[in-house]
Amino acid sequence: MEMAGQVALRFPVVGWLLRDAIYGRPEAKYYFLANCILAAVLGAVAFGYAFVISLALVAAWLALALLVYMTAADSFSRANRRQLAADKRRRAAA
Repeated sequence: MEMAGQVALRFPVVGWLLRDAIYGRPEAKYYFLANCILAAVLGAVAFGYAFVISLALVAAWLALALLVYMTAADSFSRANRRQLAADKRRRAAA
C-alpha cells in the first residue's frame, strides 16, 4: 500500500495537491476536497451524464476492491501463514 501512495504522489498536478494536503498546512485538506468537488462538477458539465456514470462505475469498483482488501488482508499476511504452519507442526508432533 505504501508503494501506491508513492506512485500517486509522483503524478504532476494531482501529486502536488495530494502532497500539500498530506504534509501541508491544516487548511490544505479542505482546499483539496474543494478541488475534487469542483473537478467532478466541471466534468459533469463538460461531458454530461456519461461522466457521472463513469464516475459511479469507478467508485463502485474502488468500493469493491476496498472491501476485498479489508476482508482478505489477514488471509495473505506472512505472520498468519507462519502461525498456521506452527500449529500444524504442533498437532503433528502430539
